[in-house]
Amino acid sequence: MIEGLGIKMRLFLVAVAASFPLMVLLVFGAALRVSEDYDAAQRMALNHAGNVGALIDDYLENLITVMNVVGHSVSFDATDINKNERLFFRVKRDLPAYVNNIKLNAPDGAPLGSSSGFEIDVGDRDYLVNAVDAKSIGFGEPKISRSTGEWTLTVGMALLDSMGDVRGVLSISTRLKELNNLVALSGVPRSALVTVLDQHGHVVTRNHDPEDWISRDLSHLPGVIRAIQRVSGITDGPSADGIQRLGAYSPMRAAPWVVYVGIPNNVAFADANSEVWRGAIAFLASILIGTVAALFFSRMISRPLRDLAQDARNFGLNDLKQRSRVRQGGEIGELATAFNQMAERLSDREQRNAMVEQASPVVIWDRNVQTGEEVWSAGITLIFG
Repeated sequence: MIEGLGIKMRLFLVAVAASFPLMVLLVFGAALRVSEDYDAAQRMALNHAGNVGALIDDYLENLITVMNVVGHSVSFDATDINKNERLFFRVKRDLPAYVNNIKLNAPDGAPLGSSSGFEIDVGDRDYLVNAVDAKSIGFGEPKISRSTGEWTLTVGMALLDSMGDVRGVLSISTRLKELNNLVALSGVPRSALVTVLDQHGHVVTRNHDPEDWISRDLSHLPGVIRAIQRVSGITDGPSADGIQRLGAYSPMRAAPWVVYVGIPNNVAFADANSEVWRGAIAFLASILIGTVAALFFSRMISRPLRDLAQDARNFGLNDLKQRSRVRQGGEIGELATAFNQMAERLSDREQRNAMVEQASPVVIWDRNVQTGEEVWSAGITLIFG
């Protein structure tokens, strides 16, 4: 198959073959870089999830500390609602603006005072039910505040008597946008997605489009099912919004929540993709350079060969004076010299034969069928005149 190929095609195949080791090296290097970037992105996502979780843990623990302190000064007497309200108002005034409300309720949800002055029964609220059942801390689901219209989250603490029975539940509601402020402070890249999920797989907060995602139920997603089991891990695939991300889940300490951090694949593998493109460009450039070189050298080789071929054809047509003008070193030059030497010997031999034929008394007649040239000996001239 190769025997039928011309010089240009053969040199092109040589150029491609010479570039093949480069291609193998580039593919191996790109695969190695992708693997390294994958591992690095996993570690980065897991570290960011842990950092965000630690910040939110500190935030919630500060709220719990406030409730621990305030809980020693409250009254569980329904007639002391005004006294509790004044206490909560003074405490809230000294707390950051993200604290939305402080209130006390009886175990059945009956109101016992609130910093906002709005006294409502909360017996059906998750945070109160969870706090009473656990005789400890209870976390509610995100709700839109009636007073501010903002998304808030309520954390409740069961206050116990000396016998360990629940006397009331003290709670603090906080604006969820503060959690996103903590995410920004954690150093997470802006392109990364951060989602905090509660123990049921509901979105507590999200740094991208929080208003559209808070309180959504994501418990049906495979990664979330594993995450709410309080297991740290890595997930690779589409997030809830359908975007391909390399992510990590990390459970929190102060709440039964998990933090998910997802890094878009185009960001996680940006360096690897750049290296792949650089490698592809380098490979194509090597093929292009090899092709140009093949054309250049094939012309250098084929031109004198074509001239030699034409010289040989002319000589074959009985042009005994034909000599090659090819002047080149190397094998082609040796071939041109050999051709000229052969042509010289054949020309000398032909001249000697012609002289012998013409001088011979024997009848000799020779006709070149290609050129029509006729040669005869002296014997014919003597006979036929």
